Amino acid sequence: MILQRSQLSTNMAARFQQIRQRAQTDFENENRTLDADARALDNLRSSLPAAIASARTEDIARRRTQLKAKGDQINRNLADLDNQLTNNVAKAAEPAIGVAEKEHGCSLLVPRSMLIHLNDASLDITADVLQAMNVSAGTPVPGR
Repeated sequence: MILQRSQLSTNMAARFQQIRQRAQTDFENENRTLDADARALDNLRSSLPAAIASARTEDIARRRTQLKAKGDQINRNLADLDNQLTNNVAKAAEPAIGVAEKEHGCSLLVPRSMLIHLNDASLDITADVLQAMNVSAGTPVPGR
């Protein structure tokens, strides 16, 4: 919940989406260029000498292989960036979690996703942690 609702995570998620969108747009543009080159070759194939047509076909195949490798690398880089940003938010939450633990006298923290039912909502420190994180970021949690 903290990793989804804090202002820090919202800002990081927005930045991640900008990076992802830019990478996707660049990749799609390269793919369109390659497809256009392949179509042009197909249209000209009958008028080209066989050796030139073969060389251009091989070049397009090589470029497709390189583009696929580039796409795979982009996906790995984005996954690494997502993990890094998630870890940054978790690390930034640690001081706020520590304060909330002390204020509430917590001796054990359990992720809400692991609970079947929470009878006493006062045991949930999520709102306090979000408040502390957002205040430190200059954005208080609404309603608090």
